[in-house]
Amino acid sequence: ITASYVHQQYLASDGIWRDGVFDSRFIFNVVSGETSHLQSSMTLTLTEKLVIVGGSPYTPINLAASANAGTTILDSSQTLGARNSPYVRLDIGADIGLKWNSMSIDIYLTILNVLGTNNVLDRYYDTYFKIVDYNYDLPFVPVLGIRVTD
Repeated sequence: ITASYVHQQYLASDGIWRDGVFDSRFIFNVVSGETSHLQSSMTLTLTEKLVIVGGSPYTPINLAASANAGTTILDSSQTLGARNSPYVRLDIGADIGLKWNSMSIDIYLTILNVLGTNNVLDRYYDTYFKIVDYNYDLPFVPVLGIRVTD
């Protein structure tokens, strides 16, 4: 378990102190795992990783100016004046390890963002729908694999 407090500010050229782009306020991580021996040649490992990061600052999009320009125009009067929702992601995994002759075989399933949280990475002006739209971090992603080693 780790926790960090983050507070970043900078003195802008207009003489105003503003929160910096990395000013997420806090970072909280929980990582754990447990391995059980099911048989002499078989193990089961269960893992999890939880990450919660306070919302980072961003500069809002000026919708009217973006519509006129046909591209994303940021509202420079509100530089880093808005804040994203906290970033929350839970990854879980299960791994079955087998020993066979001189080989090790691992069959694993990892699920990234098991909660399916829509964590906003950035925003842009959508010229077709004429709205502010979002790019998101990873969706729910299952990863299944087999690893064979000598």
